[in-house]
Amino acid sequence: MLVFLITYLSSLPIRIECEEPNLVPLKRMELDIQVYEGSSQTLFTLEYHNSLTSTLKEAKLILPFDTSFAISDVILKYQGKVFMSSAFDKTTSKTIYEEHKSQNETSLLVSREGDMLSIMLATIPSGIDLEIKFTMFGQHSIRFDSIKEEFFTEYGFPVTFIPRYSPIGSSIPEQPELQNQKTIPYDFGIRFKAPGASHLDTKNVDDSFITDNSFSIFKPIEKDFIVRVYHKSVPSNFVEETKDTQCVTFNVNGLNLLKESKQKSNPSIVFLVDRSGSMEGDPITNVRKALEVFLHSVPDGSTFDIVGFGSSYQSLFKSQRTYNDNTLSHAKSYIEGIRANLGGTEILEPLKYILTEQKPDVLFLLTDGAVSNNEEILSFVQNYPTRIFTLGIGLYSSIDLVRGLASKTGGIYEFVRNMDDIDSAVVRLLTDAINPALSMVTIDTDCGESMQRIPCIIPRNSLTTLSFIGPKKQCSVKVSGKTEDQTILDIIFDSSTAQQLGSSKHHHCTSIVRAANEDVITQEKAVQYAKAFNLLTKHTSLVLFDETKKHQGGDISIKIPIPYRDVPEMVFAAPNMALGHAYSKSSRKLHRSISADNMADQMNAPVQPAEPQTASVSTTNHEDICLKLSKLQKSNGIWKDIKEIETLLSIAFSIKDENELTAYAIEFLKKNCSSKYSLITEKAVKTLIKSLDKTQYEELSKWALGRV
Repeated sequence: MLVFLITYLSSLPIRIECEEPNLVPLKRMELDIQVYEGSSQTLFTLEYHNSLTSTLKEAKLILPFDTSFAISDVILKYQGKVFMSSAFDKTTSKTIYEEHKSQNETSLLVSREGDMLSIMLATIPSGIDLEIKFTMFGQHSIRFDSIKEEFFTEYGFPVTFIPRYSPIGSSIPEQPELQNQKTIPYDFGIRFKAPGASHLDTKNVDDSFITDNSFSIFKPIEKDFIVRVYHKSVPSNFVEETKDTQCVTFNVNGLNLLKESKQKSNPSIVFLVDRSGSMEGDPITNVRKALEVFLHSVPDGSTFDIVGFGSSYQSLFKSQRTYNDNTLSHAKSYIEGIRANLGGTEILEPLKYILTEQKPDVLFLLTDGAVSNNEEILSFVQNYPTRIFTLGIGLYSSIDLVRGLASKTGGIYEFVRNMDDIDSAVVRLLTDAINPALSMVTIDTDCGESMQRIPCIIPRNSLTTLSFIGPKKQCSVKVSGKTEDQTILDIIFDSSTAQQLGSSKHHHCTSIVRAANEDVITQEKAVQYAKAFNLLTKHTSLVLFDETKKHQGGDISIKIPIPYRDVPEMVFAAPNMALGHAYSKSSRKLHRSISADNMADQMNAPVQPAEPQTASVSTTNHEDICLKLSKLQKSNGIWKDIKEIETLLSIAFSIKDENELTAYAIEFLKKNCSSKYSLITEKAVKTLIKSLDKTQYEELSKWALGRV
């Protein structure tokens, strides 16, 4: 996932701020994207033209991007000449680039700093056209959509600038020049193909423009680009061969393995909720809805707490409380009153509090934020046994942070960029968290070196991808683990049954980048692999140069503008909070934070509902009824308020007891409500089964189904 951000070196002596569009050296940015099952290949084309009468000393392009992507084979074309990049360790690459730049030779350096991609082009002669091309390989998470009952992969990137919150003491990324999208002085285009897909779902393209799962866009995109690719079947396993090695990739389908598993009993759960200023509006409204579903799906007898955070953090109960009708009611009142009023996005401190003091089995993080101290956060959480499940909300959430927190702790992550998808994302996270996964996982293989951390669990609603690089031969992998009832399961994969990919290096590259990111291989090994595959990693950069001609020196640098869009304000609560890239067209507001002294009093005081629901049943659609019905469910899964539910559901006959009421509510939810209520109905079914014998339950269910 990419955000396009162009900036400049602070040390350059002369800068042009792009008031004159014809001075901007970047003329065209084009992407050719192909997605096949869980993989993608993107060809980037960047076209430059120096319209100045003198040599342009240097142009710098920064692209915040998903660091799981692998960039290889950077090519520079100009004046009939073609140059291919080479990979070296970062220090060596920088030295080579600076040396050739100082000699006024055209040179190019592609490097990675954190989750930012830097493309530095030096010595662009006057009147010359240059073209840069590079390939980006991606290996995407594969999820199961419980509503459509299909596996899908999501490919997306924002095309406008996104703010980053920088906690005090952390580095602040350089502020770019921003310009209205419609006046950006370079062309932008996308070609997208997904051969073999079942269908596509995108908010940017009208369905009438999609032919054979492909489309093109060659006009300004006002909304960030997101495509969900649905698969006809479970994605394949692969064997990819090069001259000397093979990369074997297996996908473990937890959905088939765990569908008969029993729900884990009495987990301890903490919900960590982003209440920073950028959550104002739709994000915080959708978080309230998501939390309602989360809370009513918590297993009876569990313990839980809710912690809100921004520049400071607040715990609802100050410790975990047993999940019952009283605590559920208090939590629901709290949810109705939460606001996006706690300032910036300070995630590390509440994580320290939760993991060291509350120590839950499961932590759910709901955030829309991007921060600059990802590495510090990820380094901290991997030392604790709590599994973290992350829900990135909207287009501002950090890919590396949301994914990293989950992968480092054995959890699962989801991104919700279109709020219509939040229901299915919540269900997937909940199902993987409160239903037992295959745990105590071990792997035995002769396929070569493992290119990922050994997963501690195999989840239910997403595929777990395992990759190995080794010598070319037939090989196998045995994955073993325990179910909740301690049954041992063994899953065997054999390379002879996998799809053969021949001379591609796609899976080699993405596996090497993943192994380097997760520190599965040493820095020395990562550099060795990168040189062999001409690959950008966190330890290596790509460099090229033209030493055949020295050009006239130049001392002008162009600062290229990037498109912006109005974003929710990233407000801050304390005067010493640093805020990087907190751009907003409207005026910034200052919110007072709640002090430690009065926080407890305010948290224990009754919370006033944010938006009282006044619509009558006759004017309320099914979704409103479903939500109201779920709110009336008790903590153990049953419904008791007979008169209120008879009115809500317009029941024309008399309900005689709680069992009939619960059975009717179950069937109503199944027939009329979305799959986000599936865990709520599942909990109700389990409660009925406990109180009735099999025959009574079947008769009651049949009666309710007929009535609904």
